[in-house]
Amino acid sequence: MDKPVKYRVTHETVYRYAAPVDISRQIAHLTPRDTSWQRVLSHALQVDPAPSERSEGVDYFGNRY
Repeated sequence: MDKPVKYRVTHETVYRYAAPVDISRQIAHLTPRDTSWQRVLSHALQVDPAPSERSEGVDYFGNRY
């Protein structure tokens, strides 16, 4: 049996606008999921500035958001 491999994945999304933006809505599907070939040991999602609203759920395909 192969030795397990651990990955640390970092993703950064930056938005830059030509003018100040007061209101914006973004949807991020960045939560990894357990499958038959991988196991998620930990996960964190940081948003800056902090959103006034945040929700989590599972989409039709089983992806967490």
